[in-house]
Amino acid sequence: MDPFAGYSIAIEVLAIMIIVGAIVYSIGMALNDKKIKQLGQTELYQVVINGLIIGAFIILFAPGGLIGSLISSLSSGVSGTSCTTYTNNPAICFATSYLSGLGDVTVNGDSYPSLLSSNLALLSSSALLYAGVGTLSSIDINLYVVTFGLQGLNAILGPLKGIIDFLSLSAVFIIAQSMLLGFLYYVAVPIMLPVGIVLRTFYFTRKLGGAIIAIAIGGYLILPLTYVFSATLMDAYFTNSLVTPISSTVSSINTFLSSVQSLQGSAFSLGSTQGVNTINWGIVGVVTGGIGAISSSFNLLLTAIWNSVVLVIIQVFFLPIFSMILTFISTKELAKIFGSELNLEMLNVF
Repeated sequence: MDPFAGYSIAIEVLAIMIIVGAIVYSIGMALNDKKIKQLGQTELYQVVINGLIIGAFIILFAPGGLIGSLISSLSSGVSGTSCTTYTNNPAICFATSYLSGLGDVTVNGDSYPSLLSSNLALLSSSALLYAGVGTLSSIDINLYVVTFGLQGLNAILGPLKGIIDFLSLSAVFIIAQSMLLGFLYYVAVPIMLPVGIVLRTFYFTRKLGGAIIAIAIGGYLILPLTYVFSATLMDAYFTNSLVTPISSTVSSINTFLSSVQSLQGSAFSLGSTQGVNTINWGIVGVVTGGIGAISSSFNLLLTAIWNSVVLVIIQVFFLPIFSMILTFISTKELAKIFGSELNLEMLNVF
């Protein structure tokens, strides 16, 4: 896709507005009307300014231009699953791969796991745990003297289902962010910038045009770079991010399910092969050892899962919201440069 296809229309509109401005100015001169003359003069000035803006954007956003060089210097050596698609913007390449890629992504010499793959790994682990707890809570232990079960574990199923629902929502939010960045890659420079320039050419839509230009620059340049910053920040304070706690969770779940299978299988096999007295003591031993192993694995499980969930909250919700706020504030300042103003009242609380 040609990133400058829409600029030819903007140039044609500028040419028309030069003629219109000259006509208005000539009418003002003929009528000796100061207001009409000033209006024509102002429009001619704006046409010249917009012409300079078009030239500047072509230089800045051309492949290998100043903006491309700036992005490349701040996000160098990017490799990820999205890099064959978003070739002109390494920051968007990194951000989309970091969000919804299928493997690790590299930037500035550091490697990061994909948030979606990490989130899905934790989701599948939590679902496995949910099934394991459900299996364990359905087991009845028959000691011939008394029969008891572990139905009390049903209390854990509610919070686990809440975690699974939360992780499912997180996956949707991750994909939505990735799609937004992909959308901005395709529309910011080729469509939004020329549309903003065209609207800025006309008197009644001048502020709207300036706002669209600022939003396009913020979405194409600032927002993707905030993801590079967020990944670097997480790597500095949380080594391996979600990888280590997820590995611990999977290991704990395997231990947990092994304990369940051992408890269930051994109890029934002992009950069917030995004498009455031995049966009772054998099952008691299995129950005691199985519950001990399950209790030990539960400590690891709960710690690992909650650590992982907290990291998901930080990486998938908190940092992206911070990125959006930073982009909005930067866009608001950019809008002033282009003669517009964005009133982002919702950001006043920050």
